[in-house]
Amino acid sequence: MKFKKPSEQKVKDTIALTGGVVAGGMVSKAAFGFLHEPTTATDTASLKKDENTALMKRGALVLAGAAGAMFLDGTDSLSTLAKGTFVGVAVAQSLEIIAVLAKRSGVESESTASTSGKKAVARALGLGCPCTETPALNATVDFAPRYDLSNMDFHPSGDGLNGWGGSDESGLLGWGSLELKSA
Repeated sequence: MKFKKPSEQKVKDTIALTGGVVAGGMVSKAAFGFLHEPTTATDTASLKKDENTALMKRGALVLAGAAGAMFLDGTDSLSTLAKGTFVGVAVAQSLEIIAVLAKRSGVESESTASTSGKKAVARALGLGCPCTETPALNATVDFAPRYDLSNMDFHPSGDGLNGWGGSDESGLLGWGSLELKSA
């Protein structure tokens, strides 16, 4: 193996292949989104069945991507881009399958790993994000603080800022007395 100055065609092909792989990863996520609607059930049997169904659909996308890359023939930049797209589909879905199987096999996630080696393995297998530990991946979490604004009633009195609440302990002059409410 030797490094040498790349030709103009080699640069174009590498850019096309890399762009195709990135686009393929994005396309594969969109395709999987069309193919699979996650269950809203909370019982273990339904979640396991849904996970197995998702694995099968991901496997089908891996096979389709690999087959597309194998059967595509051509040496121009457009063929290279298309081949990269097929490879990107296969790679992205393979990584998702590996993450699910690693989690099933008992590999510790990064947040629970005790050594730096285990943390590195968790990251490599796709278990580095704490979002993989949540049962409802698309659940919204409300982080907005809640304040008791009941002392902020407007009573027009014509005396500037004191018109907002009417006394020193309420309204805009008493803004420091706001209490943070729990969510």
